[in-house]
Amino acid sequence: MLHRLIYSSQVAAPMSPDTIEALLAQARTANARRDITGALAFDSQHFLQVLEGSGEALNRLYAALMHDARHRDLRLIDFRAVEQRSFDQWSMAFAAADGRTGRICRRHSASSRLDPAAVTATAALQILQDMAALPAPAAVA
Repeated sequence: MLHRLIYSSQVAAPMSPDTIEALLAQARTANARRDITGALAFDSQHFLQVLEGSGEALNRLYAALMHDARHRDLRLIDFRAVEQRSFDQWSMAFAAADGRTGRICRRHSASSRLDPAAVTATAALQILQDMAALPAPAAVA
């Protein structure tokens, strides 16, 4: 059965663009191998991520994230069975917060900045879908 997991976290330590690129490369390879799709938004302070795949694969991945030293204050926003994937084109789409993403955040939440702690599951999914649809460089498939 297909599931969707949405979580947010704070960055435990500053991350350089090279560190983010390495993280994305690793996630894309691992996700493709596990048949996981999704999207990640990052604003230098917060991660907001949606993951789609089998419940078992998502549970294993979330357990690993809970022990990942790059994250703190991990918050499960939503976990549910779904009929279809919203991110079937990407093993991991990525959006870095910028002026365009600020408008997206404002459309779906009370803030123009990425504030994962203040969004509902529906708003988080919409933010990530809109950010993933942005043309490069803000979103990279």
